[in-house]
Amino acid sequence: MSIKTLNNPSEKEILSYLELGVPFKVLGRMEKWPLMKKWNYKYFKKNFGKNMIGVKDLSIKSDNPERFKMIIDDYIEYLESDDQSKLYYASDISIESLSKDLFKDYDMDFIKKFDIFRNYVSNELRWVFLGKKGTYTGLHLDIYSTAAWLGLISGRKRFYFFNPFDSEKIKIFSDKFDGLNLNDLSGEYKSFFDSLNPEVIDLLPGEIVFTPNNYYHYVINLEDSIALTENFSHKSIEKEVLKNFYYSNDIFENIYFFFIYHENYFILIFIIILIIYLYNRFK
Repeated sequence: MSIKTLNNPSEKEILSYLELGVPFKVLGRMEKWPLMKKWNYKYFKKNFGKNMIGVKDLSIKSDNPERFKMIIDDYIEYLESDDQSKLYYASDISIESLSKDLFKDYDMDFIKKFDIFRNYVSNELRWVFLGKKGTYTGLHLDIYSTAAWLGLISGRKRFYFFNPFDSEKIKIFSDKFDGLNLNDLSGEYKSFFDSLNPEVIDLLPGEIVFTPNNYYHYVINLEDSIALTENFSHKSIEKEVLKNFYYSNDIFENIYFFFIYHENYFILIFIIILIIYLYNRFK
């Protein structure tokens, strides 16, 4: 079964495909976004050159690549160089950490109608990816069992999607696949993945791909690329996402989120005041 491509779909059509729980591609949505003309190396250097970002070192074969910090100026200087001895990837630059004004450069605001993170948590599940040809995001499931969309601004990416049947096989075979580079396998790992049947699609500038939750996937940059992405929830996966979100946070964050999510603001305020009172009373 090939991945469906939707041309200029309405938001209602996008939502209906999200509920199907399958990957799909969207064309015709990004053309008018300001970022298509703005978000390039020169723009990031000029506006955010001194910002510190996290970078993965993919030069050495590892399922858990070393991470380190660079300023954007230095990282883009590396991207523009002919240095083939290193393979660095900035794959999770928080858009909000650069500037909330960047949210004005694209329009996926219909997601706010159903996403718990945009409504009740923060915008921290939105990222920019800057990477050289050959950089990759290793095999993984998305955080909290969310769904995701990724829009390509420049370059070319290739996605490998493993359907729920194959994803379950992957979970059973090993719990050590997170971060795996599927283009550099050997031995039993290679034999195992050769037995699976991933859907493979190439993404070009101006195209968006939607990844359903609980699909293992792997992404590689076929050219130097700039992209943005967002993880989100929707109606059919909300309970599962909430469960995983609760398990991933400490008790105080969960209490705060619970009352915000259920819009019990007065109770939350009362608890905060009570905690402050008790702290001052018994400190």
